[in-house]
Amino acid sequence: MVWSPKEQKICFIDVEHEQFQPVCTWEEFIANQERYLHDMVEGKYEAQPFKTKKFKVPFWLQDADPLHALYEEYEQLFAKGKVYYGYVFRANSMLFKSFPPIDYLALVFYCTNQAIEANSLAVGEVANTIYEYSSKPIEEAPEEFHEALSVFNDEMARKDVMIPYTMEDGTKIEVRMKTMIITKKFLPSRKMSMVSSVMPILALPGELKSEVVLPHTYWTEEVKRYWL
Repeated sequence: MVWSPKEQKICFIDVEHEQFQPVCTWEEFIANQERYLHDMVEGKYEAQPFKTKKFKVPFWLQDADPLHALYEEYEQLFAKGKVYYGYVFRANSMLFKSFPPIDYLALVFYCTNQAIEANSLAVGEVANTIYEYSSKPIEEAPEEFHEALSVFNDEMARKDVMIPYTMEDGTKIEVRMKTMIITKKFLPSRKMSMVSSVMPILALPGELKSEVVLPHTYWTEEVKRYWL
């Protein structure tokens, strides 16, 4: 339990799970310390998630960059966004280090098709197909991949591309390819994984222009296990 000058109250805080809950005034706590400490141990205080604070804009992000949308839409993403499993295909090398705590870019693929959205292997298959064609003359690739390939080969591109794809079983899907800012503090250990390319993200395609990493507090144990 801690004193919060902002709330002017004694508060319950759980740093590991990013939870915060005002409990009582200083006078109430002093008058009955044993009760409040007992209630804390018994788990009476149902902590609430920290309010999402505005992210710090990376020093390298130019004002005119479309990726600035994240810093305008972050509240809506957390309020209305849906969780998808992103497949990280290409990431800035600085994302694999927890220090310095600066956010950088990664190219992410994800699918909104309910039958396949959690199937990272299927999304990875699409990403690898685009990669295989990227080193060949674009004429050799199917026409439906041309737009994705032009964006894939231009690291400064910010376009949101939908890639039509037919799975081996005949299922037709669309996979979204997008450059996004990876918020390090939302990752386990505050850095990208060396063993897993799968990462939960929040997005609201069709309404919002940006995506954000889902804070690791809300990741499933299975995803965390593979990530670490």
